[in-house]
Amino acid sequence: TIRIIKDSAVLPDTFLDIRNLVMNSGERGLLGMAFHPQYPDSPYVYVNYVKNGTIITTISRFTKDPNNPNKLLKSSEVIYITQAGEETNHKAGDLAFGPDGYLYITMGDGGGSFGPNDHAQDVNSLLGKILRIDVNFKSPGLNYGIPPTNPYVGVNGRDEVFFIGMRNPWRISFDRETGDMWIADVGQNLWEEIDFVPAGTPGGKNFGWDCQEGNHATSESSECPPNTQFTWPVYEFPHNCSPCPNGLGASVTGGYVYRGASSPSL
Repeated sequence: TIRIIKDSAVLPDTFLDIRNLVMNSGERGLLGMAFHPQYPDSPYVYVNYVKNGTIITTISRFTKDPNNPNKLLKSSEVIYITQAGEETNHKAGDLAFGPDGYLYITMGDGGGSFGPNDHAQDVNSLLGKILRIDVNFKSPGLNYGIPPTNPYVGVNGRDEVFFIGMRNPWRISFDRETGDMWIADVGQNLWEEIDFVPAGTPGGKNFGWDCQEGNHATSESSECPPNTQFTWPVYEFPHNCSPCPNGLGASVTGGYVYRGASSPSL
C-alpha cells in the first residue's frame, strides 16, 4: 500500500492499495514510486513491484482519481515493463525522474551469488542495469518511449538500457541543485559502493559488476573482456569496517544530497 501523511497524521484511506498484485516476501514487494514531474496536471504515478506469486518485476503507471486528490485508480494500471529474475532477491526497485524529464529505473542482476548468468554485463538483458524511458510518448509497440540518446539505440543492446554493470542498485537520487546522480549499489560479501554520475553524463557507463565489487576484482573477473572500461565508485566501505556500527558494514541504502539548516552535520 501507499499511504498519505497529512498534518503529522496518517490518513485512514490508502493512496493506492495493490496488495493482491504484489509479492510481499523477502526482497520482493512494492519497491519504488515516482510522481510525474508535472503531477497533478499530469495525473500519473509510476510504481515498481514484484508480481504476486512470482519473481517478475513490474513497472506500471496509475492515474489519479479525478474525484479524489488522495486516491489513485487501481483500475487505471498501465503496465510498462515486466522482467523475470533468476532468484527471489536482487530486485533493486527504485524509480526517479531525472532533470532531463526521463524516468530512471533500477534493475537488480537477477539474484544468486556473483550473478551466475552474467546479466549485468549483457547489454541485451534488462537485469543488472539502470534503465531510462520517456513516459510522455509511446514508441511503436510500447506503452512508453525510448529516448533517442540512450546508448544502445540503433546498435546491439536493449534500447531501454542506460547504464550497465549494476548488482542491486537499491536507491538512486538526483541532486536538486546540480542534477548529479547518486547510486547506492548493494555489494556481495565484502564491499558496498556509492556511485556518482555528474549531470549531463551520457549513457553507456559500466559500473563493473560482476567483474568488480566496488574497486576490487571478483572471482568472476577472469571471465570479463580485457581492457573493459569501468566507472569506479566514489566511495566504498567494507563489511568489517570502523567506524561502522560495531565494526560491521551493512548493505548500503542510498539517500539524498542535503543542504538544509536543521541538520547541519549532514
